[in-house]
Amino acid sequence: MIFEKIRERLQKKKAGRLNLFCDGIDCAIDIINQVEAEYNNGWISVDDRLPEDDGSYIVCTETKNVHVSHYYKHSIVPHWSSKGMIIAWQPLPEPYVAIAKYTTPIKDSIMNHFTKGE
Repeated sequence: MIFEKIRERLQKKKAGRLNLFCDGIDCAIDIINQVEAEYNNGWISVDDRLPEDDGSYIVCTETKNVHVSHYYKHSIVPHWSSKGMIIAWQPLPEPYVAIAKYTTPIKDSIMNHFTKGE
């Protein structure tokens, strides 16, 4: 999904540009496509490897069902908490963090400038 967003933004930048610039964008899009194919959108086949630690992971079953499952690495027999044949997994993403457009000190400084006549 992130690769799609990057490709879209590059295509928008490409519109109305010179050919030399467009060649660079085309090259960047090619690299993105190669990396995306290489990393399979972050999916790791269980045939290649399993998680190194206990924890929750995004999993894909043989029926293409995608959900979160817990992996018990340090159990007597390592196993997933979910039913069904797990064929691939990936780590959970980092939690969402809102990114402020202006940091508080800058915003406060601007507001103080206009409200206090600095």
